[in-house]
Amino acid sequence: MNAMSVRILVSAFLLSAAAAYSQPADLILHHGKIVTVDPQFRIVDSIAIRGDRIVAAGAREDVAKLAGPNTRQVDLNGKTVLPGLMDNHFHFWDAFQGPELLRHGITYIRDTGAPLSLSMNFKDAIAAGIFPGPDIYSAGPLIDGQGGYHPMVTVALDNPAAVATLVQSFKVQGVNLLKVYFLLKPDVLCAVIAEAHKVGLPVTGHIGVRTSWGRAIDCGIDGVNHIRIWADLLPQSEQPQGEDESLDAETHLVPRMQADWHEIDLDSPRVGALIEKMAQSHIGFDPTLSIQSIPDSMRKSLSLEQFSRAQESYQKMSHFVKRTQDAGVFLLAGTDDGSLFDELEAYAQAGLPMQAILEAATSNGAKWLNMQSVFGTVTPGERADLIVVDGDPLKDIKDIRKIDVVIKDGRIVFRK
Repeated sequence: MNAMSVRILVSAFLLSAAAAYSQPADLILHHGKIVTVDPQFRIVDSIAIRGDRIVAAGAREDVAKLAGPNTRQVDLNGKTVLPGLMDNHFHFWDAFQGPELLRHGITYIRDTGAPLSLSMNFKDAIAAGIFPGPDIYSAGPLIDGQGGYHPMVTVALDNPAAVATLVQSFKVQGVNLLKVYFLLKPDVLCAVIAEAHKVGLPVTGHIGVRTSWGRAIDCGIDGVNHIRIWADLLPQSEQPQGEDESLDAETHLVPRMQADWHEIDLDSPRVGALIEKMAQSHIGFDPTLSIQSIPDSMRKSLSLEQFSRAQESYQKMSHFVKRTQDAGVFLLAGTDDGSLFDELEAYAQAGLPMQAILEAATSNGAKWLNMQSVFGTVTPGERADLIVVDGDPLKDIKDIRKIDVVIKDGRIVFRK
């Protein structure tokens, strides 16, 4: 870049900054602990919003310059401001879910499996303001092999030659990502990943039965869901194949997801190698850890041995998540329609630092979608989707439950 180009860019920036300060803000929040959730976790005390965008975040005396006669100014009295939360594993099937998600501070979801027309209609309706809810980034239906478990939300695919048409069709219809499922054959799964990348779509996978995580990573998968990694860590004789057996709790009180973890040796070289591969490939990992726990209420439904094994398995899963974070694996907080608060607290109980937990529920989802310039931090120019918390989640993640205000598109949509 030559000197003239640099001067033009600098001049454009200065003009943009001057324009921002020449127009009054619609809303200014003062006297708060505003956490930017950038790599430095910068703390500022005031923020200004105009329209649906953040226009300033910094010292009070600087932000106050944006106040005009009609600017609404709110004193936060020391409360904490964070970016709106993101549930990276949610199935949005009901419009009435929208207000409840907003009430819990969730302003974005990654919809990891829904009928295509339903998903696109909800996504567009929320974007148009027809009904309230978080912004939806949709995977559309699950891409699975023949005989899948969810026929209402599954496209069955067994032939690699059919992959290009299917992926391009999903892209044209507006999906933001693709999700592959556990009965998909390895060669078909790898073909889906390759074609998706050609059209600019990331791919996440609820896999580990027909295709191992390691094989999918070698094929370039961008993310993995849950902690179902039988094919990578169990002997062939112990691995479920997905045929004529339930992998879910509807049939078995302790589903195979928990039961098989009892057999996994976390100190084995295979576990270490898989975690290293996950870190080196920069995949997004949404473990949906909290839904794997066995509540005390199940003591009456299970034998002592079953209950003990289930608890031991959950502890192993928690330790696995901690090891992935120690190795630098990219964490995405997701719930599979559970509680995001429970999920974040499960990470804390596993020993993850508060900063990593907050990043997993805010900025990481935006980065995974390559939308980090649009949302995920408290940065001028980004979307004004924010939560005000009566506490300090950087010290105690349980304080994230104490949501006082939710701001969506620059407007207060919930106030306690």
